[in-house]
Amino acid sequence: MPRRLMIAMLGPGLALLTAPQVSLARTSHILSATTHSRQAAVAGPEGKTGALVEDATVALEHAKAAQTDPPDVYIKAGISHLKAAIRKGRKNNAARAINWASLALRRFEHAPHRSIVRHAL
Repeated sequence: MPRRLMIAMLGPGLALLTAPQVSLARTSHILSATTHSRQAAVAGPEGKTGALVEDATVALEHAKAAQTDPPDVYIKAGISHLKAAIRKGRKNNAARAINWASLALRRFEHAPHRSIVRHAL
């Protein structure tokens, strides 16, 4: 009987050990996406559309890595905004690219808090 009990407790125990690591990795990607979105929004007014596109592309990679199943609405919206910022930046439309990068930044600023709470429950 103790062997069955030990095996039965092993599953939930492993889930508790791995859940915080997943949450921390996801939060790390969201924070990186936030940082690069902020850098993209700052690079735009300085007239550096190339830097804006580069930072938005890096932020997009981190945001995609943070997206999980089921998708977080804030991260999903941020990804969409970053894609728009990249498109506008490649067309040298700095004002619109800055706007989209700023919108993505706002979405990512909301995402970490919600994901930590969701994984903790």
